[in-house]
Amino acid sequence: MSGNQRGILWIILFVSILPLMDAMTKALTDDYSAAQILAVRFIFVFLVLAPPALAGPGVGMLSPPNKGLLLVRGALISCSSMFYVAALAYLPLATMAAITMLYPLIVTAVSPLLLGEKVGIYRYSAVILGFVGAVIVLRPTVDGIGTGELLAIGAPVCFSAYIILTRHMSGQSDKMTQLLWTVAGAMIILCIAAVQSWKPITGEALGLMIMAGLFALGVYLSQIAAFDAGEASVIVPFSYLNIATAALAGYLIWGHLPDGLGWLGISLIAISGVAVALRS
Repeated sequence: MSGNQRGILWIILFVSILPLMDAMTKALTDDYSAAQILAVRFIFVFLVLAPPALAGPGVGMLSPPNKGLLLVRGALISCSSMFYVAALAYLPLATMAAITMLYPLIVTAVSPLLLGEKVGIYRYSAVILGFVGAVIVLRPTVDGIGTGELLAIGAPVCFSAYIILTRHMSGQSDKMTQLLWTVAGAMIILCIAAVQSWKPITGEALGLMIMAGLFALGVYLSQIAAFDAGEASVIVPFSYLNIATAALAGYLIWGHLPDGLGWLGISLIAISGVAVALRS
């Protein structure tokens, strides 16, 4: 099996797990704040990751040369995650998945300024098409856009900043060190943010949070494995299957489906994202 084929299988696992994690998280938003849900998740992920990570690269992982930037990455992931989870309380899974997938377009749009990369007319045209799709999905009025949609925009914006910083730090430390420090940074910030809204967790809710943490770990590791195995231009288009799997999960659990205009906007975002990936 070729590297690209392995990468595709890993990304298919990724898009299969992600909606399940989101469904559990959405169910928890009725009773708990985004910060509390995520704090428990990141504590769990950190406790699972830390022992094997330290047993691999060893104690050198405790003091990487770029730990300040690694913690900033953690802050960006925590902000992106809080926007994402807060928006899940308002929006269907498919809509949230589509808005989140704006991040490759945002990264492409700003990469000439921040990373010195060349972006031709083809990719800029695809970016514009994707942003048109986002406007259709969000449907702003003269009074602005809804709370859920406003929160949702924050997720890909923060995640785009995370991706740009990751590219800037490329090769400065190994992937496991980057992952552990990013998770640690996010965990600390989310625990601090959760203090004000913390409430007792029932046994059922704790079980859901831990299960969501397990799925989150699977999401992180399968995504890393996918891009380690294959070429990004081959793998990224398959990540847009997440919109379909999220729509299926949302329909089966809550009966939620986007309307006709929503599907049009989602389709434009997906088409533009695939076009950018294939041209990269």
